[in-house]
Amino acid sequence: MTLSQIAIWILGTFGFAYILGSSRLTLPARVWFAATIAKESPNVRRLGLFFLNGIECPACLSFHIGWIAGMASGYRWFSFVIACIVTGSSYVLARLTGLMDS
Repeated sequence: MTLSQIAIWILGTFGFAYILGSSRLTLPARVWFAATIAKESPNVRRLGLFFLNGIECPACLSFHIGWIAGMASGYRWFSFVIACIVTGSSYVLARLTGLMDS
């Protein structure tokens, strides 16, 4: 894997995580999901909020996207390293762009 491929993975993962977890495009779906789980039992509500918080956290979502993309690309053992690289990079990019305040 070359440095340019890693840079493409980092930017692609950050962009996908941003679109899925923070953009206005997916806001109606996230609001609908939150409203739907609010009507459920406490255990389902807790699990649903855990899932929703994981989607809206750029670093959390980037880890899973990086890991799944690494596994799908054939980097079986290296996919965990890729996931860690894109997680750290997404965290830094999210802090620089203001997506994460704390």
